[in-house]
Amino acid sequence: MRIPRLLQWPERTSQQQVFGSLIWLVGGVGVSILGIWYPMWVDSHFGPDVDSRMGFLYLYSLQFVLGATIAAGFALLRLYHGIYHMSAATKASLMSLGIVLAMGTSSPLLFMGYRVVASLAYGIQHPDA
Repeated sequence: MRIPRLLQWPERTSQQQVFGSLIWLVGGVGVSILGIWYPMWVDSHFGPDVDSRMGFLYLYSLQFVLGATIAAGFALLRLYHGIYHMSAATKASLMSLGIVLAMGTSSPLLFMGYRVVASLAYGIQHPDA
């Protein structure tokens, strides 16, 4: 039995796949900026005596940043498969752009992980602090 044409997945060209992947990567960078970097910048404008409670916002937005990082990983894979038939210069430039955007998406997780590990290591080395 044949599946009707309306129920089949549309065939996507490689240009549509590349453009869609870049949109997902840019969206991931936007989530990272609005979820972690902007609140951290706002928090830096308060003095140390002000209790801004920004840590709650970091914990709330961390799940969205993690989801954006996972989506950026899949988008990077789709980008890699979408540039298969393009010229070498276009492949290099699009893949470089994709890697930079994926690093921008995952940078808050790496930064927060570094802060947690560093604070644990400092607390273990200096229990009086």
